Amino acid sequence: MKSVLLSLWLSSACVVRQYGAGPTTSAASVDAVAPVDFSDVQARLERMIVAETENVDRRDRLEAAWELGHKMKTERASAQHLTLRFLMRFVEVEKRNQDADTDAVADPNQQDFVPISSIAAQRIGTSVEAAPAVHQVKKRVAIVPPDAGATAVMDSARERMGAGDLEGARRQLAVCEGQPCGAATVTLYREVVDRLVYQRREAAGVAFLAARELGDKGNRMAEFRKVALDLRGLARDYPDSRYAVGVAESLATVDAALTNPDQ
Repeated sequence: MKSVLLSLWLSSACVVRQYGAGPTTSAASVDAVAPVDFSDVQARLERMIVAETENVDRRDRLEAAWELGHKMKTERASAQHLTLRFLMRFVEVEKRNQDADTDAVADPNQQDFVPISSIAAQRIGTSVEAAPAVHQVKKRVAIVPPDAGATAVMDSARERMGAGDLEGARRQLAVCEGQPCGAATVTLYREVVDRLVYQRREAAGVAFLAARELGDKGNRMAEFRKVALDLRGLARDYPDSRYAVGVAESLATVDAALTNPDQ
């Protein structure tokens, strides 16, 4: 149940309505189909996203398609089947275009894009598996100064991204604001910010669902306020993120819980 609620938290409130249903078509008959498993088409999209290192417009299209499949997981099954048909056709067309474009060569060493699905939400506490990664981030070299050049700055940021240190990558790229290297690093900076906002919003969703399970009203309200504070910080610090609307929707959900804690 928690995973379903978290998916609803992360999904935008878009509803695909049935179009053209005649008077003899009931809601039950429309939805009398099995839900769709989007994992295969999303895996194909992820591979294409990773392989796309040059064409920003194509990469954005691929990511938008991945996000559509993610959001549709909570919609009615009939709408899911229509979306799957679209996504399969979309993948065929984009794959043909990608194969024909020799400029977009898959080179992990030059990759400046991290698929959104590869970002794990922050969790309360530290697991045994997470400890080495945290230790690795602490041992990382100092922030590269802007006079080292855009390439050096971006290489350092990509290394931090690969280690899961999105905040460190953001701080690294921020050194180029107002500097000659700023123009070359702005696109990667926006990518990092978007993924940082997504990660923190997902973590807020996990914390919110955990808070709802608390029996003590005082503790529950205190945890709600912590989640609201984090979301307000995201909205304030990153108003231009592609997930700004989602952050606002999540904040509205938490504010409603603060207003009516017993519901």
